[in-house]
Amino acid sequence: MTTSNNYRNLKTTYSNGIGVNIGDNLIKTCLADCSLYRRGTAFFSSTSLKSYADLMSDLIEKEVKLEILCSPVIQDKNLIKILEKNSTEDQRELIRKEAENIVLDAVGGFQENPNNVDFRSKVLSYMIAKGQLEVKFAIPKNYETLPIDGNYDPIYHVKNGYFDFPNGDRVVFAGSFNESRLGHVGNKEFTTVYKSWIDGHKEFLEPIEEIIDKEWNKEKLVLDDLEIYPLGEEILKIIRELAPPSIPTPKPDLPVSPAVDEFPLWDHQIKAIDAFLKAKHGVLEMATGTGKTTTALEIVKRLYEDNKIDSIIISTYGNTLLSQWAKEVEDWKKNQSKNLGENNRDSSKLNIYKDFDTFREMNTFIPAMNGSILIVSRDAVKLNNLLNRRRIKASKSKLLIIHDEIHGLGSNTIVENLEGSHYGIQYKLGLSATPEREYDEIGTQFIENEIGKSIFHFGIEDAIKEGILCEFNYFPLEFTYTKIDKDKVKNIFARRNAALKEGKKFPLEMLYRELSNIRKKAERKPIILDQFLSKNKALIKSSIFFVQDKEQGKDIVKILSKYTKKIHLFVEGSPDVFIKLLDKNQIDVVVACERLNEGVDIRSLNNIFLVATPAARLVTIQRMGRCLRIDPNNKNKKSNIIDFILNDNKDPVLDENGEIIVPADDVRKQWISEYSKVKKTKRKLNA
Repeated sequence: MTTSNNYRNLKTTYSNGIGVNIGDNLIKTCLADCSLYRRGTAFFSSTSLKSYADLMSDLIEKEVKLEILCSPVIQDKNLIKILEKNSTEDQRELIRKEAENIVLDAVGGFQENPNNVDFRSKVLSYMIAKGQLEVKFAIPKNYETLPIDGNYDPIYHVKNGYFDFPNGDRVVFAGSFNESRLGHVGNKEFTTVYKSWIDGHKEFLEPIEEIIDKEWNKEKLVLDDLEIYPLGEEILKIIRELAPPSIPTPKPDLPVSPAVDEFPLWDHQIKAIDAFLKAKHGVLEMATGTGKTTTALEIVKRLYEDNKIDSIIISTYGNTLLSQWAKEVEDWKKNQSKNLGENNRDSSKLNIYKDFDTFREMNTFIPAMNGSILIVSRDAVKLNNLLNRRRIKASKSKLLIIHDEIHGLGSNTIVENLEGSHYGIQYKLGLSATPEREYDEIGTQFIENEIGKSIFHFGIEDAIKEGILCEFNYFPLEFTYTKIDKDKVKNIFARRNAALKEGKKFPLEMLYRELSNIRKKAERKPIILDQFLSKNKALIKSSIFFVQDKEQGKDIVKILSKYTKKIHLFVEGSPDVFIKLLDKNQIDVVVACERLNEGVDIRSLNNIFLVATPAARLVTIQRMGRCLRIDPNNKNKKSNIIDFILNDNKDPVLDENGEIIVPADDVRKQWISEYSKVKKTKRKLNA
């Protein structure tokens, strides 16, 4: 290996400033000639790893070894939620798993769009799979919580490292910068450099080097206060599968496609837009997959270009759905028509601000709200703060607020914090497959008071007839209770009867909920599923299994493992990269809990298994919507919905008037069966 020896001209100190930065002048200079870079750093996130990938694409052929020891914490929301729990031993395992997921998100990023490969992520995955880049996590033993206000409990907060060179030289640094793009270039940082060939540096260099090595090698430390975790074998296996088989090379930039005149609209979208522009407020009920987002953005376009609004707020919940909105708004901006009238404004020049996940741009949006869109998470306190800002209040007459999945706006915390907050806003748009909150009249009334009534309906039946959603087969799998299940049911009725005799409350809602939990996790479900799959193995590929919880998910995974190894159990904290892998047929099955109800667009998905299903019709409709979307790569797509139906109703449930309540499974079977009979009749597209 030829060397430039430029590192021998290093200065003793470096800081980021005009014309100089730590990344270029120290890190890159040493990486060009070194054989090993070992680093201790505090903060870690997927963005920091992607930033770091910029520095290593030219190191692959030289096989420079990169070793990063870091604390697995930053503003990642999933990690914060985990750290708020108080189970110390289990907690550290959860922290490590979440940190691994962040790594996986980073290396899996290039899978998102094969036509626009994220080269940095590709390099990163290749180097980890090859063993050239190794990441470990340092977690203090007394680490318990990570408050959002930034007052961290003790964390690994080291900022040091060293470079080994083939000729025996060594460069050691100690200073303030983290291993991130901002640390290398953007932030005001300072570091001191010690060089092995300079007299007088040895007494400073060796102690720092010794600490770094002891921590990396997990030797007994002075205070013995750290746990060191490498990446788990399961995550490494996935990364190896994701990684390219050979050294990645950058592709030339592709020419930018010219903007199309406008998004094509279906008949129902035009009717929905007209209904809203006439009413100015209300809810558009549109089945999942029928273009709610496109409809909403066309409303934005028309109102903004006609000078009827100046600002737009888009709110929903879940980082997956919010990220999807952000991407669709960006794509929509790029494809706006330039054929504007004399008095029209250009909606393609709207600024976009984000305030969810790690984005914190609300305060930047407020003073620049004219000509801007804010995509913000549906958090009661955050929205209350936003809608009560003086600047917002003064601009309500020219504001459009969009609430996606608006049924969520009726939650208790939202109702308590936001009552009356939408008063005075000129344009208020709600989007949902069905806005009613079953069993919650207060939440439903709140939505109607704040946003308005339903002003347009286009359901699953309409969408299948129009060819906008695909037809599907329905397989209701009947099951009965085991003796253990029946004993649980009897125990619930016995407790209720005893409570009522004693004059205590045991409301029907509680009875329904407890009976529902037994139904969802009935013991015979895995056995019946196994019998069905043995005769229908083709339905395993490209499928999602909806389960009640992680425990049931593990039982289902055991059954599925007999038929395929390409399975992932998707629970809270799992990275969205697994959904991308499912969409690209790189894994066969995702076993998922409630998190996948909303915000996931998998057009290639063929099958869903409703292993555990809530009584609420909305949830089932959302889950069905996951597989009923039209797939442009499979024009003859016909989906399959496999459902579990309880056939054991010897203990009927009575309402307060003594009437028998039809079991939720029977109700669901009836209406899904009716939808499965609907056939495509036409499809009309308007320019």
